Amino acid sequence: SEIALARNVPVADAEAWLTVAARCHLLTVREGVSLGYLVGKLGLPEHRVRLSSDPAFLLPTATDERISAVLGPLGLTPGDPYLCLAPSQGITRFSTLEDSQHAAALTRLATALVRTRKMPVVLVPHCHDSRPHNDDRILAARVAEAAGIREVMALPGALTASDYKGVLSRAELVISERLHAAIGALSGGAPAIAIGHSHKFNGVLSETYGDTVDVDGIHSNVRAFAQDSAVIDRLVNDTDATVLRTTLGRRLPKITGLARSDFAQINKLLGA
Repeated sequence: SEIALARNVPVADAEAWLTVAARCHLLTVREGVSLGYLVGKLGLPEHRVRLSSDPAFLLPTATDERISAVLGPLGLTPGDPYLCLAPSQGITRFSTLEDSQHAAALTRLATALVRTRKMPVVLVPHCHDSRPHNDDRILAARVAEAAGIREVMALPGALTASDYKGVLSRAELVISERLHAAIGALSGGAPAIAIGHSHKFNGVLSETYGDTVDVDGIHSNVRAFAQDSAVIDRLVNDTDATVLRTTLGRRLPKITGLARSDFAQINKLLGA
């Protein structure tokens, strides 16, 4: 379960939540930050909850042939290196940023990545929504147009979740403003870092990479990202994708194993 890491939870709300939790036959959390919050902050007995991981780590990846077909129209062939940027159209609703500030920062980031890392940048619209304020396709197209260079391109088409995971998994590095776009990359073995607005990235990144990676170095606040040029410089120049990929390779079997264990426990409870 995803727990909002609020600083000032009303006592009545906490007590109501604990009452429900005490009746659960199976209660899991996807990362240690939430586990520490439940046990240390809310006082839930340790035996009532256990650590798991996000079930999205188990999403199947599309076939190589399918991914090649998706990337082909962008001029990318199998083996071509590229970077992915997964922007969030809705992220400004959780900050005081203007949409224009946010889009401009993403454009600067995309062009800096192309210039410095010498690879094309594929903009991946994770969230498709009938509400314009939350439809990443709008922002991806806007950034690609503003960049004005062929190496910055928005991923077209109505694709499946497995398609998106395949594209993300092939990237040399993924920078994501959507948590589950980051998980799509991580679960496919691709290093991912984040630009976020809340605590939720910290726990998942920390749990996935383990304690040898400084999460503060791979998770930037969206407001700082948009307003401090040093943040973009750090993302572009200081992110060691090779180290992240190696660390991820060691940790991933454990993380996916924890996700599978949830379903094993559910089957056991159901007598399946």
